[in-house]
Amino acid sequence: MSLERLARESAQAALDSQERSLDELRNRTGLLIGAASLAVSFLGADAFSDSDGEQTTVMWILGAIALLTFVAIVCSAVSVLIPRKYGFTFGLSGKATYEALYRIRADEKEIDRRLSR
Repeated sequence: MSLERLARESAQAALDSQERSLDELRNRTGLLIGAASLAVSFLGADAFSDSDGEQTTVMWILGAIALLTFVAIVCSAVSVLIPRKYGFTFGLSGKATYEALYRIRADEKEIDRRLSR
């Protein structure tokens, strides 16, 4: 297998893995926000309803806690999904792979050994 094809396939595999991880993270975040919405709607409806004209302090406190918790969950979930540059490497870069292995392109066993680390 040529070095160019190997570098391209390793980069494609890394991108596919990153895409699967991001999709999984988005699905879990959506589920978390949905569950938080459901929980705050049940507690908030009881806490902030004014059916008899009187509202106990405890219900207002519970409603405020539910609302603040919901806001905290949504903010933390959104902050997880915001793209950042940390410099972490989770997969092989095609360009970096090609440049690192170019010197030994004739020795396929050495290329396999280095890629298997």
